[in-house]
Amino acid sequence: STATSAATSVATSSVTGPQSEDESYRAALALVNARQIAAARAALDHFAHRFPDSKLRPNAAFWRAETDFLDNQWQAARAGFLGIAENFPNHPKAADSLYKAALCSLNLGDKASGIQQFNDVLKRFPRSDAAEFAKKKLAELSKKT
Repeated sequence: STATSAATSVATSSVTGPQSEDESYRAALALVNARQIAAARAALDHFAHRFPDSKLRPNAAFWRAETDFLDNQWQAARAGFLGIAENFPNHPKAADSLYKAALCSLNLGDKASGIQQFNDVLKRFPRSDAAEFAKKKLAELSKKT
């Protein structure tokens, strides 16, 4: 599509050429949204390397883990999401990261960790959207036992 090719050209030029922190992040996010996983992963890795102290670092880390999630790389995605929840516990992405880590655990066949992570979402982020999703998942899992 035109949007996809536009996102690719913007992101490719942003990754390879000089760009601001915000431009680099937006270009990488455009690739995620276009589901160009390999290019998004490379752009996010480049962002993390170039702007290690960025205020956008937790967001970029979330989307980097999401590229692994979208690529069914459950182990890598879980590690990435757990890292966000641990390293940025007060960041708005922390609740969603812990929830996504739990989904990865389930996809890895590690139901016990998944349940624990869903319960951690409820305990640490009780008012979050992720907590509502975690409650639903825990209810589904309890019906399967």
